Amino acid sequence: MTKNYLSVSILLVCFQPAWAMYGPDLTRADASVALRACQEADFDQGREITKAMRSGKPTEILRVMGDALKEWKTTPSSSTLYPARAFCIHELVPSWLPPGGGPDASPSTWRQPTSFVMKFEELGIEYFYYSPDGAWNLRKDPVDLHQLATEYLSSRWGREAFLMMTRLGWSHGACQEGPDQFRQVIKHGEAFLTQYHDSEVSDKIRLEMANAYATWWNVANMEPDAYTNPESYKAGSLKAKQRAVELYKDYLRAHKEANKEVPKRLKALEENPKGSETYDYLCEDYED
Repeated sequence: MTKNYLSVSILLVCFQPAWAMYGPDLTRADASVALRACQEADFDQGREITKAMRSGKPTEILRVMGDALKEWKTTPSSSTLYPARAFCIHELVPSWLPPGGGPDASPSTWRQPTSFVMKFEELGIEYFYYSPDGAWNLRKDPVDLHQLATEYLSSRWGREAFLMMTRLGWSHGACQEGPDQFRQVIKHGEAFLTQYHDSEVSDKIRLEMANAYATWWNVANMEPDAYTNPESYKAGSLKAKQRAVELYKDYLRAHKEANKEVPKRLKALEENPKGSETYDYLCEDYED
């Protein structure tokens, strides 16, 4: 495959959600999960932190961010509080900040660092202006979500990070690891379920693995294009389809009121020779 440089087109071509383009720095959990992490983190300013988290306002986040960062960084990595604090910090840091001057200002004004951008930079948290989004995007998260997802699985917060990395296809951005994200989802997911069969995120991991195995089968049966040769995916694809069906059924047994999309995908996988024709974990246009 020829090299495909990072461009706005990835937003349209990559089958993952748009934030997969950027990697783990910008992804965030559901609000209830984030709040629980901050409550269990037992920060000195715990009440103020959860209040700032609920508001989402940069002014309130800045009031607590400096002390929260210091407390987290001085927490021993072996402490049971460490993963909760790391996850809370990850969620507390805004993934983006609004441009300057308001919606009626000129684009040149939007590109000027705002007071929020500069104040976060004083704390060591940098943002850059990205014109397609019309916002200041986080350049680098102070928390290494990948590390949290792989080294702290004994904690709920490591497992929640694992789910987030799974939904990213274990990519650090722009699918730079290559197009076949489904292979990473399968590798990490099977190992996870062997160890954590019934954790709070296990069913969600099962669903993502079903989507990953289905991606393998679907790619093997798609029409060839400039990026992908389906023949190169044939080996192992039938077993992948069978495992996808098994995982979808496991998920549906536990979640009878599941989103209608899940039984629809299962039915297509069982009845349509081309499968469900969904490609959650394939990124044809990628940066290598």
